Amino acid sequence: MRIIKLLKSVIGLNKTDKYKYKPINIGQTHEWYERIKKIRDLADLNSWQEIDLQEKTTMISFRKAGMRMNIYYTKMTVGTAMRHPKMGSTQLYRRHVTDEQLYKLMRNPRHHTGRGYYKK
Repeated sequence: MRIIKLLKSVIGLNKTDKYKYKPINIGQTHEWYERIKKIRDLADLNSWQEIDLQEKTTMISFRKAGMRMNIYYTKMTVGTAMRHPKMGSTQLYRRHVTDEQLYKLMRNPRHHTGRGYYKK
């Protein structure tokens, strides 16, 4: 329940665009503008650093402590890439991630959602 309250408070933030990231060129009226803002707010909350925004492929990328997270914000598919202690470099993709699941993934990229697929 606390996670949901925290998500609502983060999502409800009314920030002006003080982002130190690549600006969004799709305009404030575009349907994805708010979703990108929510994703950036969650990333800030969990100390992820934005490294790329690709509007053509609808992907925003973050990094933190040797891990990378790619979020395809139209379908909400999240890809995490990290080094596994036994398997080496791994990638795990999760489709149709909710805001609550995204928050959990940003806190712990190894979090199991039950709907991911592995790619080596």
